[in-house]
Amino acid sequence: MEIGTIEDAVYYLTGRKIARPAPASVDDAAFVQVSRDLFNAVYGYYNQTVRGGNVDLATIESLKARGMYYTAASLIFQGLVTYYDNAASSSRRTYRDLYNQALQMAKDAEAQLSTIPLTINNIDLVVASYTRIYEVYLTANSTAPRPGAMYARAITLKSWVDEAKKMAYGPAINESGLAEVARMYLDYAKAMYAYLETTYGMTLSDISTAVQVAEDLYGKGLYLASMANSIEIIAETAAALMTGASSKYIDIARGKAMENMAAAAQCGYTNTLPLAYLQFGDYFREQGNPQNSLMYYIMSSIYATAMRDVACTLKTATVYKPIFSANTTSATNISETQTEAGSGLAPVKKTGENNLLIPLAVALLAALALVYASRR
Repeated sequence: MEIGTIEDAVYYLTGRKIARPAPASVDDAAFVQVSRDLFNAVYGYYNQTVRGGNVDLATIESLKARGMYYTAASLIFQGLVTYYDNAASSSRRTYRDLYNQALQMAKDAEAQLSTIPLTINNIDLVVASYTRIYEVYLTANSTAPRPGAMYARAITLKSWVDEAKKMAYGPAINESGLAEVARMYLDYAKAMYAYLETTYGMTLSDISTAVQVAEDLYGKGLYLASMANSIEIIAETAAALMTGASSKYIDIARGKAMENMAAAAQCGYTNTLPLAYLQFGDYFREQGNPQNSLMYYIMSSIYATAMRDVACTLKTATVYKPIFSANTTSATNISETQTEAGSGLAPVKKTGENNLLIPLAVALLAALALVYASRR
């Protein structure tokens, strides 16, 4: 019996159906706002700095009109990579300058991230920022560095960090508890890559390096940065294993991503990053590129699962309220709270017990089900 999900397997083996939350319960309001902000930032930079070439502006405007801000921003970013790759190849001095500036911007972004409170609303934006920071580091330490790609990634880091700061409100995340979750995803990333090597004989040097980086980061106590790398490894490995899969699994992968997002939403998670990858997957599907579409649906699914694990097990009773400046349209009364220095946020202690005793669930079954189904 050919199956597409673990839930299908349980049903055919036992006759018991596992209830899953309805995908309609996923609210995209936060995603729309964040993706619009990211789009405006990268489009503004492109128009002020690059101006013309490397980007199909008609496509960008069309995507913008449809509200596909994240996809439009991603295409502009690809144009920036091309632009700075060409610049890096023009002279050794430009090559060196872009390399050094990219590394410094990545270090500055990492330092700024460490000062931002970690909450249920910005957790995936912090993870995404770390992923992009370590992409710069990995590229810099590769056998064939690309300073242009490094610089394009580094110059757009600020907008991600800014969004992480804006969204740093709501229930705080118990950062000490991240060690257990990060260890789980690191072990899973290592197992997935080992499976890729031993079963399929596939060796991807960039993923192998990323595994070591994730291990090193964990050893240094940088759990969120380690987790960011682990999630990327799992998603890329799953996508590589699905290279020969039938196109019918695209619908299964998209449906599973929506289900995982709905499950995460039950714990208060906003699904900002999973919705971004889902949108990019939809774009590639429209373009007739099923393999890329499948990869981004898998990425969406795994991010939703990972962030659900964090939101459901590490959400604390401390809640941060946003402090709005004079030029915002609304305000929050914080007169009786103490503002955390430098954060622009006010922690408010709620009564009641926290959720740290909720059992940690290993829920990466979406990727595994797809992998096993592709091996028939």
